[in-house]
Amino acid sequence: METYSDGAKPVGNLVATYTTYLIKKGEHYCSPRPLKSVSLTEMKFFAKLNESAVYQTVIPENQYDVNKLWGFSEGLNNQYNSARMGWGYSDGSIRIYGYVYSKGVRYFQEIITVLPNQEVYCSIKISGNTYILSANGVSITLPRGTTTTRASGYQQYPYFGGDEVAPHDITILVKPA
Repeated sequence: METYSDGAKPVGNLVATYTTYLIKKGEHYCSPRPLKSVSLTEMKFFAKLNESAVYQTVIPENQYDVNKLWGFSEGLNNQYNSARMGWGYSDGSIRIYGYVYSKGVRYFQEIITVLPNQEVYCSIKISGNTYILSANGVSITLPRGTTTTRASGYQQYPYFGGDEVAPHDITILVKPA
């Protein structure tokens, strides 16, 4: 596949470029985050987390929380059925996770660690009652709360924290694969 000097890759006759998502200091949600419905069997994308993904939480145990990178809900409630790639910074590494809700129960598992500015190829695939979540060719499976042949819901965008907000501006780059 042809690659361009900025790292973009062709998608059909178009060249996919990174979209920059900014989570401002003191916030949970990124901008932009347009409302976008999805219907799919697999979501594939590239992501980059730069040095702004290195952070220290106020409450020490929150350092191990999983922030959200990219994914989709199945239906309207992302805390009932959804699949996302997650990320966090702990023990000197940026960590990439699989992160799902299956019938309201949260599951997550670390997949790989990456360096700042390292491009990560991600895939979230539905397969019956499981999600197959992959990062740079390493895959895990987590439970899925439905068995439909397609996932239908809404795009999920970068998000920081749980009970803490972003300690500084965080920039995340994402582009379709």
